[in-house]
Amino acid sequence: MDTKRFFLAVLGVSLLFTTGYSQSHQVLEKQYFLSEPITGLIVDGAFSVEFTTGDRSSVTVIGDVETTPKVKVETVALKKEGETFVKVSSDSKKNAKPCKLVIEGKRGQLKLIQLSGIVSFETGESPIETDELVLSVSGASSVKIDGTFQTLVIESSGASQIRVGGTTHSITVASSGVSEVDISSLEYLKSEISSTGVSKITTKKGVNNAVTTNGASSASVNIENGAYSYQWTSGNEQGQEMVEDKIFIKTVESDDGAMVNIVENKFIVKDGGNTETITIGPYDINIKQNKAVKVWNKRKSKFDGHWGGIELAINGYNTSDFNMNFPKEYEYMDLTFPKSMAFYLNLLEYNISFSKNQKWGMLSGLGFEWHNYRFLQDVWLEAHDGALQGFYFLGDPVKKTKLMVSYMTVPVIFEFQTNNKSRTNSFHVGVGVVGGLRIGSHTKAKVESRNSTYQLINPNWEYPDDIVLASYTTSGTKIKNHDDFYLNPVKLDVTARVGWSHLNLFATYSLTPMFREKRGPELYPWAIGITLLGW
Repeated sequence: MDTKRFFLAVLGVSLLFTTGYSQSHQVLEKQYFLSEPITGLIVDGAFSVEFTTGDRSSVTVIGDVETTPKVKVETVALKKEGETFVKVSSDSKKNAKPCKLVIEGKRGQLKLIQLSGIVSFETGESPIETDELVLSVSGASSVKIDGTFQTLVIESSGASQIRVGGTTHSITVASSGVSEVDISSLEYLKSEISSTGVSKITTKKGVNNAVTTNGASSASVNIENGAYSYQWTSGNEQGQEMVEDKIFIKTVESDDGAMVNIVENKFIVKDGGNTETITIGPYDINIKQNKAVKVWNKRKSKFDGHWGGIELAINGYNTSDFNMNFPKEYEYMDLTFPKSMAFYLNLLEYNISFSKNQKWGMLSGLGFEWHNYRFLQDVWLEAHDGALQGFYFLGDPVKKTKLMVSYMTVPVIFEFQTNNKSRTNSFHVGVGVVGGLRIGSHTKAKVESRNSTYQLINPNWEYPDDIVLASYTTSGTKIKNHDDFYLNPVKLDVTARVGWSHLNLFATYSLTPMFREKRGPELYPWAIGITLLGW
């Protein structure tokens, strides 16, 4: 009796379970037909969607009766005549399985696809055909579509995944979160792509892609024939630099850096403390914390010396034993510092590299120098009796007197620089010689007033009545005397140059005396100066 009851109980439980299992796996299919074409599709919930292009507008819901949540299909008529949005949503239900939607739309009508929740969306055998389409995907949805468009806009967020194929004239992509967008199978002419968060975008080969990335996001850009356009942004502020060969770079300081992989080229941001270095193909971009951006082409990094430019110096002269305290017969040559100045115009520069790393080299060129020697006393120089003689003005006050000598110069300088890629971040040092050809010389005196009368007095006078050279009556306030003053027609200077970035200091010392032998005092000119503007 007990055994019989046991078998009856087991049989009853089995029948109950079988009945429940059969009911829970019944298939429910509902079909909705629309009189107006579907211009917008909004799907929210857990669905597997197949979209086909046909001659009618319909929505078919296929799912399990017990475990599939209640599906709600609504139509929203827009104010614009002939446009209808279809909204499909489901009630939240624990352990609910996604149901399937088969949506048929008319050709050329669909303008919006908006997916949220957990939606899997694919096109059927017939691709989408429409002029304008906005594809907005969020949550954990995934999309695989093919179509023909004129304008395509893709907005992805959350953990969504999108792959688009077909053709379009232009495309705009904005991705965020951890979403992924693949448009490498899409044919298009131009694009505008923005990637934020840790999102990833893969683009089409051979197209000028305008790409912006923020944070740790990345964009993979395929390159063809070296012609591409690229933008990179990080943070709230931005600067920009133009780069050659159709590359456009936008850069700013980045806290966490970004890495954008480009086919056969890498775009890398390397954190170097106060400086970040970006490498993109043959280009290096240097970003400092003050947001200063410098760009250089590694393929064009050649030796470039530091000669060309405009320079200013203090100049003077000394005896052969480096003494500037002259004997009494030459005291008239004493100078006023720092009013004795020299001006340099180095017009042309030619560079020759001596090393593969382009850090060692020789430079030459063509320049001009103007040396002004401002006398301490009121001095007048004369080529007198076969030698240079100096005379003092006697009479009305004199404001200033000086000797001016000009040269045309050619340098031969050997230089070493630590960073040939950037003049703004490099130390350089050079030594060499500068040859000069005198092209002009004159003395100049500036007096207080017109029609002043002066006598020229020999500074070594003992008997005043015998040392008056001449008397002058001025017609103006400036007196000039153009002469060679027995100056040497050529000179040869040794020079040393040192600097960092745009700062360049130099010094020269003449190996040849200033005046011809036994025609004037034996003096050797020198100069110490700075580069005001280099090129």
